[in-house]
Amino acid sequence: MSRALKRAAESALIATGIERFARSRLRERALVVAYHNILPQGERLSGDWSLHLPQRQFSIQLDALAQSHEVVSLETLLG
Repeated sequence: MSRALKRAAESALIATGIERFARSRLRERALVVAYHNILPQGERLSGDWSLHLPQRQFSIQLDALAQSHEVVSLETLLG
């Protein structure tokens, strides 16, 4: 799926309110966020861009999640 198509689908879900409804229903449940690959600073990307995230962007995403969610390790969640 192309990046533009993914963004359009995401925008449509948000506009319909489905995303907000789903989030409210899952408020008391755990959400596991998984990444295919985090690229260390300075490392060159090879292959499919959609499977890789530079370490700086990963850090920004974690900071944003931590502002609105309790971020815990998978070990803590399953323990």
